[in-house]
Amino acid sequence: MQRKLSFIDKHGKIISPFLYDEADDFSEGLAGVCKNGKWGFINKQGELVIPCEYDEVGCFYEGYAKVMVCKYSQIISHFSDFTKFVGYDIWWFIDKSGKIISSAYEEIESFFEGLAPVCRGGIWGFINEKDKPIIPFEYDRADFFFEGLAAVQKDDKWGFIDKSNKLVIPYEYDSFCGFNRRLSIVLKDRKWGGE
Repeated sequence: MQRKLSFIDKHGKIISPFLYDEADDFSEGLAGVCKNGKWGFINKQGELVIPCEYDEVGCFYEGYAKVMVCKYSQIISHFSDFTKFVGYDIWWFIDKSGKIISSAYEEIESFFEGLAPVCRGGIWGFINEKDKPIIPFEYDRADFFFEGLAAVQKDDKWGFIDKSNKLVIPYEYDSFCGFNRRLSIVLKDRKWGGE
């Protein structure tokens, strides 16, 4: 027998039927739920408010969630009897009504402090909630803004920029953990320390 998940409130009342294979925590009043391999969102009354049609979802932050659909292309070899399927991911942001509010991207991170890092053509930049590029697509990798700074990578080294795209901390770190209370743990020359 396959297990199914539901939610209860703080009084023990079941708020949704036992329908879901996986579930995430509630964030901004909605929780991601997975049924038959597809993800959607329920509200705190247990109602499915965004249909289970995505291959992956993120939590809602600042009113938006990232969602992904994996597309498959079929490749048939003419030299042998096999079929190969190649997949690629398409990511968007949706609002709480389920409306797609952004262009399609190869990769995305959540909105924080009004901006979200997104990847197009293998290059990262930052967009606002209107899908307008605010920080140009020029980074090898990017993380979300926190406490006014975002980690960005160029030539395998991480540094930190502010929202005006000014480099505040130079590209000299091999890895990092995001800022918390104005501190970040960083890796340099195989040693961890605080910046």
